[in-house]
Amino acid sequence: MGPIFISYRREDAAAYAGRLYDRLSAEFGADQVFIDIDKLEPGQNFAEVIREQVGRCETLIALIGPRWLSSVNSAGEPRLQDPQDFVRLEIAAALARDVRVVPVLVGDATMPSAGELPPDLADLPLRHAHEIRHSHFHNDTSDLIEALQVSRPGRNRSGSAGKPLWRRRGFTWLALVSVFLLALLALVWAGNPFGKTENPPEISGRWSVAATTSNGQTFKMAFNFRQTGDKVFGKVVFPVATAGVLDGTITGSRLSFHTWHQLDEQKHRTEFVGEIKDQVIEMDMQTEQDFYKLVARREQE
Repeated sequence: MGPIFISYRREDAAAYAGRLYDRLSAEFGADQVFIDIDKLEPGQNFAEVIREQVGRCETLIALIGPRWLSSVNSAGEPRLQDPQDFVRLEIAAALARDVRVVPVLVGDATMPSAGELPPDLADLPLRHAHEIRHSHFHNDTSDLIEALQVSRPGRNRSGSAGKPLWRRRGFTWLALVSVFLLALLALVWAGNPFGKTENPPEISGRWSVAATTSNGQTFKMAFNFRQTGDKVFGKVVFPVATAGVLDGTITGSRLSFHTWHQLDEQKHRTEFVGEIKDQVIEMDMQTEQDFYKLVARREQE
């Protein structure tokens, strides 16, 4: 299984993307899962950077939520019709470079038709889609992982398909290097200079939260966290309800969890994912109806 690239729109499926990234990183390793090409050096050609990064991957997961097709820019124009749109560039690069593309439908989204897409994405509906549902996230993601682990028929970037392994160029050297590296790793691990794992950031306590809706409105919330290792518990104080923190996990500096709360005799699920930066947590919050940007600041005791 080669590297995986996750393509998504922040205002459409940020929470799903964060949780999926955490799950795939745990399964395949964080160095094998890529997300968020938005940290470019001054003067870099972002279109070329996207093509280069996507071209390094074996698989691109295109997360498609209910706003993926209808999302518009500040001028009210459809983002997907812009040739410089990041999401369009990512998927088009994958399709053009014969990268395996897996559409993943979230938030009850449906697969767009070829007629609704720009020409360079017209082949996307031909790719078999996978659905991840709120209520079955764990099982649906497990099914996706199982599908990703299946080798793509006929796929061989080296051009050596059909040759016996021992006749492929470089195999002998590769075997010798592998044996050397394994022996070196065994020696290093015996001394355990790198065996110690870093503790996750400590976030226990109360956090004040400033939330901003997709249309610019703001309101206040609060987090009250209790942390045990990389697991996070606690509660979220919404403006109209309080809900427990569920499936809270810290992977590196990334925090993710979800909540259920009762409102108007209906249960509502909310997804959270964010980056821990010392005394601040920058988060995305996704509900069934809207997408929010959150900034949480630790309260002084």
